[in-house]
Amino acid sequence: MPSKQIREILDQIRDMHREMSCCFQSIQQESGDPQQQLLTKYMSEHEDRIEACISGYESEAEKSVLDTWLQFGNEEEIIKRIQRTSFSDSMTPEQLVQAALEIGRDLVQLYRELSEATSVPELQELFDSLITLEENKSRHYARAISEMMTG
Repeated sequence: MPSKQIREILDQIRDMHREMSCCFQSIQQESGDPQQQLLTKYMSEHEDRIEACISGYESEAEKSVLDTWLQFGNEEEIIKRIQRTSFSDSMTPEQLVQAALEIGRDLVQLYRELSEATSVPELQELFDSLITLEENKSRHYARAISEMMTG
């Protein structure tokens, strides 16, 4: 079973959020649909906030915590599945949100597995916080698309 340091895992997760934000920004700029532009701007800002939270944690965490090694099981497959998801300006707002919600579910699963894989209380707290952030983000996305649909 492969192992990675927390630092590497957080870098990979942070990079995923950055890439999603960039995708949403690109769609926002390329789209001629005002609803899609508004939605992707909103989604990009959410991804930026999560990226900033992870970066903040990395800069404040003790080196020993970031240097902790975790064995990966199913986590690598979850990360690969997330990385295979793509976004494009040809997607409807509903499709964009649905794809983002699927990634959110995958990330929650990843964070739960990582939390269970460590005995370090600080890391368990971190992953539990990331679960909360992801679940809140998913609720916001679902609410945004619902509001778009109802006018």
